[in-house]
Amino acid sequence: MAVACSVNTGVERPPADGADVDPATPVERYLAADFKADYVAAACGWYARCGGALGDVFADRATCASLIGFTFAADVNETGSFEEPLLFRVDPAQAADCVRAIEAQPCGTPAPEFGSIAACVAGFVGRLSDGECCDRRGGCAPGLVCEMGDAGNIGIGYCTAVGAPGETCATQGCAAPATCERFGSSGFPTCVVSLQLGVGEDCDYTFDCGPGLSCQIPNGGERGECLARAEAGDQCRPPDQPCSAGLFCVGDASVTRCSSTPGAEGQVCYVASDCAAGLSCSRENSSNAVCVRLGAAGDACSDDPAQACEDGLGCINGTCGAFPVPLAYGDPCHPEGPRCPNPFGDNACSDQGDGFVCVRPGGENDPCGGETDPQCDLASGFVCDPASGTCRKLPVTGETCQAGLCFPFFTVTCVGEGAAAVCQARKPQGSACNPTPDELDNFFATECEFFAFCLPDPATGATTCQRLTSEGETRCE
Repeated sequence: MAVACSVNTGVERPPADGADVDPATPVERYLAADFKADYVAAACGWYARCGGALGDVFADRATCASLIGFTFAADVNETGSFEEPLLFRVDPAQAADCVRAIEAQPCGTPAPEFGSIAACVAGFVGRLSDGECCDRRGGCAPGLVCEMGDAGNIGIGYCTAVGAPGETCATQGCAAPATCERFGSSGFPTCVVSLQLGVGEDCDYTFDCGPGLSCQIPNGGERGECLARAEAGDQCRPPDQPCSAGLFCVGDASVTRCSSTPGAEGQVCYVASDCAAGLSCSRENSSNAVCVRLGAAGDACSDDPAQACEDGLGCINGTCGAFPVPLAYGDPCHPEGPRCPNPFGDNACSDQGDGFVCVRPGGENDPCGGETDPQCDLASGFVCDPASGTCRKLPVTGETCQAGLCFPFFTVTCVGEGAAAVCQARKPQGSACNPTPDELDNFFATECEFFAFCLPDPATGATTCQRLTSEGETRCE
C-alpha cells in the first residue's frame, strides 16, 4: 500500500526555498521530524508490499519503524541536521521526492537506503552563505563547503565555494591554476598547483610534471623522473613506463608495447583496462599477467581474478550466476554480493560448509554460536546466550535487564544495577541523567538517546544528555 508523502502537521509548510521562514520557528523544527516520519512510513510500506518482506525482515511494523528511523537518524546525524535548525533546513520538495522515490521503487530491487537516493540526501540543506563562519556541525549552503585549511584541528573555518591550494576539493572545485589531485590510491583529494617540471627533473607525483610527461618511479625507488609517456609502438611497463592516454600496454612474454587496440585473450597485460571487452587481467600490475576471458553463466569461478565472472554475474558457490534480487532466505549468496533480507545482512550470508546461503536469523531457543549456526535475529530483539548456546529474547520497557541490554535498544536502555536494573525509554538531549561507568565506550550503556551521552554541563556542572564533541573543538558564535 502506498504511503502519503506528507503528514498533516496542522501548520502551513514553508516555501520550498525556505527564504521566508524564521529558522528557529516550530514549523521548521517540525519539518525534520515530519521528513523522518514520511521516510519511515514509505520504507516500511515498501517492505510490507514487496512480497510480504516485512514479516521476513522485521517482527512487526513497530520494529520496522524503530530500526528504519534509527538508520535515517544515523545517515543524517553527522551534520546534526535534526538539532541545528539555525544551520540546516528541510527542503520540502526534495523530501517529498525522496518519499515518492521509495513509494515508486519496484519490489525486484534492493531495499531503499537513504544514502543511495539523491533526493533524500538533498533533503537537508545548509543555510550559511559564502564567507560565513562554520564549524564541524557543517551547515554551508549547497555548492559551498566548510573549509578549515591548516586550522582544521580546532574545528572552525568558513564557507567557501572554490578551493585554494592546499584545501580539500572533495566537494568543491579548485581556483585556477590549481587542480584537484589525489595523493596515492586512497589519499584525500586536495587542490594543488603543478610544478610543471621538465624532462629528467626529479618528481614525486605525475601532476607535478609538464604536459605529456609522467613521474616514473623505478621499482623500490622513493623518487622518480619526469619522462615522456610511451606512444603507440613504444615499449611500456607500468607504472615505470606508462602509455599515453588512450593506449593499452599489452604484448607477449618477451615485450609489452603501447597499442591502440586492447589486449586479446592470452596477451600479457598489467591492469584489467588493458584487455578487450569480456576479458580481465589475471593479475593486477604483474609482469606475468595475461588477459583471460570472464566466466559466463554456469562457468566455474573463484575469488582469483583469473576466474572472475562477467559483469552482472557473481561467483555463487563456485559457479558464475546472477544473484536473485532481492535475495530470499535459502538463496545462494556471497559476502561481497547483494545483501540477504536482513537489516544486519552481512551476518545472514552464512558459510554452510558446501557454500554460502542466506540463512534466516535465529528466533527464541534456536541454536547459536556454532560454526554454521545463524546469527540471532537482533532486529527482532534476540541475542545469543553463550551459556545455553541458544537465542534469547531481550527484555522490553518495564522488565528487569540484568544483562544490560533492552529492546528495542535504539529507544530503550537498561537503567540501574544488578537485580534492580530495569528497561526504560532513553532520555532526549538536555534531560537530567546519571552517568554509567562505561558511558563513552558503549552506546548501549547510556541513559540518553543514541549519539548522546550523560556529560557534565560546563555552565552548571549538572549531568545532562549531550552530543559528544571533539576535545578542544570550538564553534562559531
